[in-house]
Amino acid sequence: MEEAAAVIERSGSSIHYWTAGPERSPLVVFTHDGLADHRMFDAQLATLWEAGYRTLRWDMRGHGRSQPLGKTPLTVRDLADDLLAVLDAITLGRPFCLVGQGLGGQVAQVVARWRPERAAALVLVATAQVAERVPVRRRVGWWWSRARLRCRDDGWLRHRVARAAALRRSAQTYAFAATDPLSRRHLVEILRATWLAAHPRPTYLEPSYPGTHYSSLAYVAAQPVLLLVGDHDAAGLRAARRWSERDPRCELVVVPYAGHRANQDNPTEFNHALVSFLAAHCPVPRGVR
Repeated sequence: MEEAAAVIERSGSSIHYWTAGPERSPLVVFTHDGLADHRMFDAQLATLWEAGYRTLRWDMRGHGRSQPLGKTPLTVRDLADDLLAVLDAITLGRPFCLVGQGLGGQVAQVVARWRPERAAALVLVATAQVAERVPVRRRVGWWWSRARLRCRDDGWLRHRVARAAALRRSAQTYAFAATDPLSRRHLVEILRATWLAAHPRPTYLEPSYPGTHYSSLAYVAAQPVLLLVGDHDAAGLRAARRWSERDPRCELVVVPYAGHRANQDNPTEFNHALVSFLAAHCPVPRGVR
């Protein structure tokens, strides 16, 4: 199936996105990891189209074809605003299901919190809660890593990103290639947004426009949530287990033989869990295939 490409202008960046599938089917929205692009979900598309779903993929600002970076410093709220602009342009108020990996999963959480009446379900891959407090060691680690980045060349950084992303060689090759168009400044800006995305302020999850307000620090999703994490992703497993223990509505699935980007390391097991969850919470209407 061929995807239709489109672009919108947002705060100094051209946001590119791609859609495909039956118009009347539930829309599944894929948001990629930091330092990746829409291609990281290539292995999910055929399975979802065969199941009857409509898909939306996009490149977050500063990633892939959505250049230049535009407004800085980059924040999860800015990325969520961009995604909502895309969704408002194509869905006409219809519900959607959100799938996000890493930084993209935190963007999905903010969108779901801002538009709970439209976000029907959340599928989060190796993603921590966006309202969780950032450990002191993580903040210290960011400042230390930033100092190290000034002393290293871009190739070293790209190799580190690729090796941490996945177990499969093909997925690591993709991860390295996805960072190739990014300047050093963009690399550091995106890493900063990724490492410091979580924020415990009570107002962080409130929308920047009039609407529903939230005051609790504890993030309990209004939607059904599927947490997917690779069995070789130690940090992702810890975060997912903390979340599932706090929120009994969460379903946790550990994907075998997979690392941080489990959808690329083991697409067969990942796709089975994804489609099963969507069929239970966002079923395709009869006769739409």
